[in-house]
Amino acid sequence: MKQVYNLFFLFLILVPGLVLAQGNTDPYQNRVIMKYYSHEELQTIESTMPGKFQQIKNYFIYSFTVTPIPCSSCAEADLSLIDIREYEAHRHEIRPITITDEVHGFKITLMSKAELGRLNEAPVNASQTGIRSALNFHVKKEISFPKRN
Repeated sequence: MKQVYNLFFLFLILVPGLVLAQGNTDPYQNRVIMKYYSHEELQTIESTMPGKFQQIKNYFIYSFTVTPIPCSSCAEADLSLIDIREYEAHRHEIRPITITDEVHGFKITLMSKAELGRLNEAPVNASQTGIRSALNFHVKKEISFPKRN
């Protein structure tokens, strides 16, 4: 298991431009989470419902990855502002999926609903990177959005 964790960590270091979800793993600093929850709401949830707080973090931070793709004519996108809810309709029950957004120049890979469920079942204080590697996060299908003319 430790070897898998080390290989996954090495993969993240070696793949330039890969953004794990929002890039900012602090939910209080994550601008997308702040669209849906106030600082006070997050504090209340964290102190009274740590499991729900972890689910919020898992969904908005760890349930997807974003990879920029080369594109000279793409509209520049701030990858830290990608709202996972805009892609949720594409999430599959049992397999991850990659969606290519050629308009904005990135690929987003969504964890399957089953993988997200297993992630949410993990202990609240577990290492997210270790959990993610243990989930065997492999892409099985891709979707592409064509460029706008």
